[in-house]
Amino acid sequence: ERREQRKRVKNGFMGKVLRWTGTKRSLVELIYALDACGCLNKGTVDIKEIVAYFEYVFDIDLGDFYHTYMELKAKTKDRTGFLSTLKDRLLMRMREQD
Repeated sequence: ERREQRKRVKNGFMGKVLRWTGTKRSLVELIYALDACGCLNKGTVDIKEIVAYFEYVFDIDLGDFYHTYMELKAKTKDRTGFLSTLKDRLLMRMREQD
């Protein structure tokens, strides 16, 4: 069943369109984290390509994503606030399901 679902998505058919409803800043933070981990195409893909892919998938314009990244770097407190929230929420869910 999962294989068929992946085929449908790959062929451009999906019953429900996914939209990014978080902030653009959060998505940029996530994209840069994925790039830093090298977990897309074994780290061989350029950040511009990753951004373009996410913009396409979520039908969103991230604008000057590099400027957004520079703003994240300039923060003095919790530079990775979105990633921290992701971790906290996942851990909370796991605890609740134990």
